Amino acid sequence: MKWIVGDRSSKTFRRLWWIVRGWCCFLYITDGYPVYPCFIDDCDHLVSKTAMTRVEGENSRLRHPDRSFTSSNVLLFQVC
Repeated sequence: MKWIVGDRSSKTFRRLWWIVRGWCCFLYITDGYPVYPCFIDDCDHLVSKTAMTRVEGENSRLRHPDRSFTSSNVLLFQVC
């Protein structure tokens, strides 16, 4: 995961997007903030608060120090 510190503007997201777009993901899940469609193609963009909540929960669980990471675990990333 990458973090960029700044306000929630296109200027801040642009700095993060230059890094994330190099990952060649086939799907980006966001909360529908208006800045994202300026950078993410419609066919690669899923706007779903429900999916975002699941990704955030999974990432939190995987970052927990007592987690048991096995090959059956799935790692999900979010861009927000």
